[in-house]
Amino acid sequence: MKAMKNLTSPALLAAVFSLFQGVPFAQSSTAGTSPFEFLELRYDARSIALGGASTALADDAYGIFSNPAAIAYAASPQAVVGYRSFDGVYGIPLAYIRPENDKGVFGIGVCGLTSGNISPTGIDNSGAAVSLGGNAYLDDYSLSLAWARKIGDFLSAGVTAKAIYELFNEDGAAVQTVDGSENGSTFGIALDAGCQARFMNSRLIYGFALRNLGGVLSGYDKGLPLPVEFAAGVSYVPASVPVLRLMIDADKERDNELTFEPGGEWEIIKNQLFARAGYSFSWSDLQALEDYLSGAGESGYTRNSMTGFCCGAGLKSAIAGRKVSFDAAVEFLTIAASPNISLSMLVEM
Repeated sequence: MKAMKNLTSPALLAAVFSLFQGVPFAQSSTAGTSPFEFLELRYDARSIALGGASTALADDAYGIFSNPAAIAYAASPQAVVGYRSFDGVYGIPLAYIRPENDKGVFGIGVCGLTSGNISPTGIDNSGAAVSLGGNAYLDDYSLSLAWARKIGDFLSAGVTAKAIYELFNEDGAAVQTVDGSENGSTFGIALDAGCQARFMNSRLIYGFALRNLGGVLSGYDKGLPLPVEFAAGVSYVPASVPVLRLMIDADKERDNELTFEPGGEWEIIKNQLFARAGYSFSWSDLQALEDYLSGAGESGYTRNSMTGFCCGAGLKSAIAGRKVSFDAAVEFLTIAASPNISLSMLVEM
């Protein structure tokens, strides 16, 4: 008992949190080699607040952006609008799904990120950041068409076809794209596929998803592979604590290391108010934690910039006879950077 108390002491937990939040970012060995890396992000505030766990959630219309199998359970048309920020860039995800009797559920979604006008910077001979002059912008967009259907009483499957477009443009800046031009665009297509198995009135959900299977058809990134990702997850509501849903996803993207995304959702007011939190971490984070607890220290350890602590809240209400869900999330990927804010609203028609 004494050993267990020491392992869960506030001082130790604070030290571990500081270890993961305060160290420098590390880019994976394949960072920058895949076009359309914005596809790796989550776009609904509920999933973001849960640390990215989304494969085994009853997300309905939000499933267009994570696991298309989730939309199969929608009983009525739904619309989604949101706001998503990430490291100084922002986007607005949109989605609409509609059940069609025994044909399944069909959906359309749009997501992406835009930098807005920025001043390009470079590194001089002394290693200092310098302005290159002029303005530039980078826009990424994805248009998704989804279909899903229930298979029997416990299983659903779905697919999403995506057209992806990236536009880079600069005005007067001394910057160039990979092919030597000052402006450029890239176009590609991708396919997502997923399934969900739900048991005990959806208290237990298993989910599997394959994301971004496709390639670049034209542009300066032609021939580069997309950030293909496989994800498996489970979510569960304990019978002894029916107001709590626990979940975890395990994601593996192409040549990158395995990432874990545990989270929890607490129902504060039944079917109305929810609190959420999650923490995504990589396999290297686990190894660093093991070294830290064994006294080896954190020398040479740098954390991946796509992982960190997240939290948020959700509110469900009836407005003008329609069920409306409002979700908000905050990502704390590092102490040194400003948190990322995301908002989502889902309306059942």
